[in-house]
Amino acid sequence: MTWVWKQIHWPQPFDHAEALGFVQRLAADEDRGPAVFEARAEAGIIRHLIGSEQTDLSAVRSTLRRLIPEATVTKPEEDRVLVERAGRVRIRQRNLGLSLDTDGTALRALYAALSQATGADDVLVMQVILGASVPPQVVPTKPQDPNLSLFDLALSGSHPASSEMRRGMVDKLGQYRFRATVRLGVSAASPVRRRLLVFSILAALRQLQTGSTRIDLQSERPDLVDQATIPARKPLRLTADEALCVLGWPTGKRQLPGNAAAASQAPRPAPRVQGGEGGTSVRRHKRRRSLSAGRDHHRGCPAPHAHPRPHRGREEHGAPQPNRG
Repeated sequence: MTWVWKQIHWPQPFDHAEALGFVQRLAADEDRGPAVFEARAEAGIIRHLIGSEQTDLSAVRSTLRRLIPEATVTKPEEDRVLVERAGRVRIRQRNLGLSLDTDGTALRALYAALSQATGADDVLVMQVILGASVPPQVVPTKPQDPNLSLFDLALSGSHPASSEMRRGMVDKLGQYRFRATVRLGVSAASPVRRRLLVFSILAALRQLQTGSTRIDLQSERPDLVDQATIPARKPLRLTADEALCVLGWPTGKRQLPGNAAAASQAPRPAPRVQGGEGGTSVRRHKRRRSLSAGRDHHRGCPAPHAHPRPHRGREEHGAPQPNRG
């Protein structure tokens, strides 16, 4: 799929209700094509990008103009920088809701994490792919407990969810949802620096966990972030409220960490970039490879409990996963 990339300049202050209304409109559009949203910090600059096919992008921009008229969309001021390591966010129990960030605490933590990417080699990306819409569905009177593992089913058989858990399922499954993918991408001068950046942004996301949901990170190839590849299996199911919590848009009246420079800059026409209208190319970041150079030797961040391993004499690979227990 060929993505056309644009940069979004959100209004400041940015009303949360306006942002939620826009996401709800996207969720309810069953004919909409996939759209990629990135909150991207590169050498101290935080910016927001949208990528989609040209026709779908025009439709999304039209909806954005009607619902958030103060937002502006321009050509990207810089090409997207390649990442060196990547991971895919997993949410266990996707039929149960996340804790919504009603007071903006998780959003501030997310921007605090993004604002740490200030080094010349630092890149930190929060990528959210909003895929096909899933219409509301009816929950059975006695649904199966979603916390049951295959071992539990084999040992003691199925049993229904509690009334509290069923209410949570009714609340989530009764709304439009996205088939969504959330990825993190990172580059830095050292493995320690990469771990610091990834731990910070993962900790911010984990503030959305509940007693029945768990958020972790699974290793993926970095080119999946660079190319914004839609996975074939196991997408997340996010409601509009949940999607807004992970999109990283600067909603609210309070100034967010690292967002002062972006808020003070007026949108300006960007220089023409290789790849034509929309800025579809990806910029090399100093010594980093371009996509055309290939990535056969690159590896993603290790799975939970895995230890980074040396690779052909080079430095340790991978953004770390937190130890459990």
